[in-house]
Amino acid sequence: MSKQTPAQKRAQHNYYQNHKEQKVLYAKTPKGRAAAKRAQRKHYLTHKEQINKWHNAYRKTERGRAVSKKASMKHRLKKVYGLTLAQRDELFALQRNRCKCCSSPMPGSVVGWHIDHDHKTGIVRGILCHHCNAIAGMADDNVEHLRCVIAYLEAHNG
Repeated sequence: MSKQTPAQKRAQHNYYQNHKEQKVLYAKTPKGRAAAKRAQRKHYLTHKEQINKWHNAYRKTERGRAVSKKASMKHRLKKVYGLTLAQRDELFALQRNRCKCCSSPMPGSVVGWHIDHDHKTGIVRGILCHHCNAIAGMADDNVEHLRCVIAYLEAHNG
C-alpha cells in the first residue's frame, strides 16, 4: 500500500467528516453491521501476523494481563451466570462483601470468591468463599447428605 500525500489525507478526512452521520446510520442497520464485520475480518486476515504479534506483546505487559483477566471474567460471568460485573458487585455488596454462607470476609483461596448457583435451574444463590463452595459442591447440593455429615461430625467431635 502506497503512502498518501497530504492532499489525499485532507480529502479523505473531509470526505469522512461530510459523511460521518450517514456512516453511523448505515452501521446501525443489519446490512451495515454485516458489511463492517466483513471489512473487519478482511483487515484481520490481511494483517493477521502483525495483529497477533501486537496482541501477544500487549498480553505480556502487566496492564495487558489485567485487561485480559477482566475481559475473561466478564465473558464467563455473562455466559455461565447471566450476570454483569456490576450485578455481581451489587450482589456481593448486599452480602456486605462476605460469604453468604459463613459470613467470612476472606475468600479462602487465591482463586477468590465463587458464584454459587443451582445447577438445575441456573439461578444464582449468592457468592461463597472457597470452603463453603467446596462443601456445597462435594455434597452435590444434597441437604440430606449435609445433615448426615453434620451428625457424623457432632458424634465424633465430642
